[in-house]
Amino acid sequence: MTRAISLFAAVTMLSAAVQAEPPATDSVDNRLMSVCAARTDARMESMTLGKLEQIRNFEFSLRMAMAQLAAGAEAMTPQEWQLANSKLSQARNDLAQVCGVMVPAQG
Repeated sequence: MTRAISLFAAVTMLSAAVQAEPPATDSVDNRLMSVCAARTDARMESMTLGKLEQIRNFEFSLRMAMAQLAAGAEAMTPQEWQLANSKLSQARNDLAQVCGVMVPAQG
């Protein structure tokens, strides 16, 4: 009986932790911004101000998309959640393209 209660408590706590966890996109996006920043720093001397501004704008768009998803799926309708994920994907691709890097794999 005690073992069943302990198992139930562990499952309940794990379930609550998983639900409270934000999407695992944060590490992918942080790696992308870090790689982009390193590449930009290495090439800054040969970049125009317009290109640097474009990189800054795309990084800002990625941060905004990340912030929108941080609210979680339960805070949005399924259509809003799908749109937010689409915006995040587009922001990742835009930043990666302007920086000349690949989007890091999740995990």
